Parts: sequence; C-alpha cells; structure tokens
Amino acid sequence: MITTIPASETVLVDGIIKFRAGANTDRIGVDSVKCPYHVPWVWCETALTYDGTRFKLYGRGSIFPTHCWYLDGAKVATTNQVGDISFPSTVSVWPPPSLPIAGPRLVIPHPLTIDVHALNLYPVLSKGAPASGPQTSASADAGRTGPVDMHPNTVEGGNAVVRP
Repeated sequence: MITTIPASETVLVDGIIKFRAGANTDRIGVDSVKCPYHVPWVWCETALTYDGTRFKLYGRGSIFPTHCWYLDGAKVATTNQVGDISFPSTVSVWPPPSLPIAGPRLVIPHPLTIDVHALNLYPVLSKGAPASGPQTSASADAGRTGPVDMHPNTVEGGNAVVRP
C-alpha cells in the first residue's frame, strides 16, 4: 500500500490490481522447470491526489514485474523489476571433505549448479505456494483486507514513486 501521501493532499483515485500468471505458465514452472513453488501473486497500485494547486500521481508495486505509470498517454514513472544478470554458482570443495588429506582445500564455483537461494529473483519465486501442493485458488483472497504485500503467496512491495 502507498503510505507516503501527505494528509494535505486529497486522494481522488486509489486503485490496486493483484494478478498472477495463468495455469499454463504455472504448469511449465512446476512440471518442466521443476520450480519448488507455484507462481506468486504480484500487484500494482496507483493513486491520484490533488493538493489544491496540482495533481500528483503515486505508484507502488511488487518487486516483480517492472511497473510503468502513464498520465495523458505519456509514461511518467517506472520501477524496474528485481532480476539477475548472471547465475550464482554453488561452490565445491576440492578435494572433498570425505577424503582425508593434510593441507588446504580449494573452494571453487561449480559452473553447472545454480545457487538458487542466492538469486536476486529468489524472494519472488519463493513467495508462491509450495509446488508439493495445489496452487492457491483465486477465490482464497475474496474479502481479504490489509496491506496487499502481506497477503499469503504475494510478492513484497518496492519503493513508491511520485510524479511530479
């Protein structure tokens, strides 16, 4: 939720949309990619205020995907999604600890094994319901209240943007 709107501004519009990828994308993630989580919920909020002299646009959304806000057909704000530009590798110790040797061991990256927990994207992926069970139904959120980023299986929020 956007919590940075000053009391001196009148909120004219405040809307939020919460969504997630569909069943086909979820099935690919769980069955083909072997992701241990179903796709999570993501969200985007927009508020328009008036302070007596000018309008202000506020936006806030989950840390994934990228969000863009438009006013009169022009993009006025963007927040980029969290992501990775490389895949962190797990490390291996050579020789393995099971071999009794005297002297130092080498700690080297294992290039074929991604350290999933070290990914910047892991906080997004891990928010989904565990793949060992069913995907959370859309109706499970009916009537849910409170900050959207505190809802179960929902990605955390990023920073708010304000224009102008």
